[in-house]
Amino acid sequence: MKATKVFLNGKVYTLNKNRDWAQAVAVSDDKIVFVGSNDDAKAYIGDDTEVFDLAGKMLLPGFTDGHCHPFLGSYYALGLAIDFEWDVETIKAELKKFIDAHPERNAYFGQGYSEFLWHDKKPTKEMLDAICSDKPVILLSGGGHEGWCNTKALEVAGIDKNTPDPVPGFQYFQRDAEGNPTGWVKETAAENMVIKAIKPFDPKLLKKSLKAIFDRYAAAGVTSLGDAACFDYMEDAIFDIVKEMEDAGELKQHISGSTFCLAEVPFEDAIAHLKDLHEKYHTDMFSIHTLKILNDGTPEAHTAALTEPFPGDTEVIPTVFEGEQFAKIGIETAKAGFDIHVHAIGDKAILDTLDMAKAVREAGYKEMRITNAHTQIVLPETRHLFKDYDVIANTTTVWFFGGDMSFMPEKLRPYQFNFREMVDMGVILNLGSDYPADYYGIEPLKGIEMGLTRRVYGQPDAPFLTTMDESLSIDETLDGYTYGALYTHRLENVTGSIEVGKYADLVVLEENLFDVDQYHIHDIPVCMTFMNGKMTYERK
Repeated sequence: MKATKVFLNGKVYTLNKNRDWAQAVAVSDDKIVFVGSNDDAKAYIGDDTEVFDLAGKMLLPGFTDGHCHPFLGSYYALGLAIDFEWDVETIKAELKKFIDAHPERNAYFGQGYSEFLWHDKKPTKEMLDAICSDKPVILLSGGGHEGWCNTKALEVAGIDKNTPDPVPGFQYFQRDAEGNPTGWVKETAAENMVIKAIKPFDPKLLKKSLKAIFDRYAAAGVTSLGDAACFDYMEDAIFDIVKEMEDAGELKQHISGSTFCLAEVPFEDAIAHLKDLHEKYHTDMFSIHTLKILNDGTPEAHTAALTEPFPGDTEVIPTVFEGEQFAKIGIETAKAGFDIHVHAIGDKAILDTLDMAKAVREAGYKEMRITNAHTQIVLPETRHLFKDYDVIANTTTVWFFGGDMSFMPEKLRPYQFNFREMVDMGVILNLGSDYPADYYGIEPLKGIEMGLTRRVYGQPDAPFLTTMDESLSIDETLDGYTYGALYTHRLENVTGSIEVGKYADLVVLEENLFDVDQYHIHDIPVCMTFMNGKMTYERK
């Protein structure tokens, strides 16, 4: 057999079960056909074989972003990209520039501001009215769990003092003493009431936006994406574009998708919708097979479900689903043959996931893949339940950095992003960026570094998160960006390691991860990326 591509003279880290190293890899079309020595690889070189001399560079399996929102991000990228370090005055100035540059638009959208922006002040509709009063405007925070809109947006959406909150205390409109909405919006259901009404996105620009996101991921060495859902009003247009790109051979990543189960829709309808999507989209390149639950918010937006009130509050935030209802959702999803992925950041929300998982396992559904997304605050006494009930722990290591934690209940501050014990007991770790809520970027190399250092990448003097005893190793972070992320999405048997028979999903790094200072990992250039044996990125 002559190969279509042969890689020689590399430091090939296979990430197989034995953690073998090799010198060379041969690829025939989309699959790996040989892994071993330079001398043996030469037998696969023919007249038409493309030969890559790696000259000592590192060759790895392509990275997987195990939890992200590329479809959601393709919509959000059509608006104003707000830097989370911008202050209020900068946001106002940049918004005015954006509006002036796009006079043809009927409504304006932006995303990315810091949830810490307001401190003791609260955003109001009047602040945005001063910039734009005749067209709707809505801006979302970086995490997407709070928003800020002008008076026109509320008017177009028909939201006033008589409008009920979607989930009181969790998904709601901030109000003044008379009950009138102030322009500050908490959580996705309330935000989407505004966004659906004002229609700020131009669907004609979606394909270009999505291609740019796929290109960006390819440049970061990413060959698979775990999409953690977009909203219902986005699905039809974006899924058609992805299918069109798949048919044309234009996809640069394997994509595993999901659909939301939200409080405002009966869960039976969500499962039926998932079944329809799965029948339509189910290949190794693009498959939708997961029900996504949004069960709490974020600590920064004061919407995470904790067992302790936030500083200054007297009551805790409720979860959307719990107890028998959540158990039934899990069991019915398993019965239908699908997996479940739960956004649960606070310790109370995570306990609800674990309770649901217990019910699913005790009902006999052992094969269902249950993932707790973000997994920020796990109390020590509950960590073993992830192992007991076979729950995958997803998180985002570019959030592993220290700093002012005064927004968190003091009792819970030491328990943020502590995975050492869980990994040691064999809990599967899934790492992802949560793009577009990524703050420091989508690049897995940044995530690997911050998983090791628990500091902002490239800053050895920056404050570290809780305790350095919780640091992960390079191998553990690599597992999270390959096997763990792919196991979540049922692709671990077809990609994620450099082994004969697997898809040729590969990334070439300029330097060996194991040979550089840990604070330099984020700086290592990605030289080339291959997905299904096809080059998707080459550094110029």
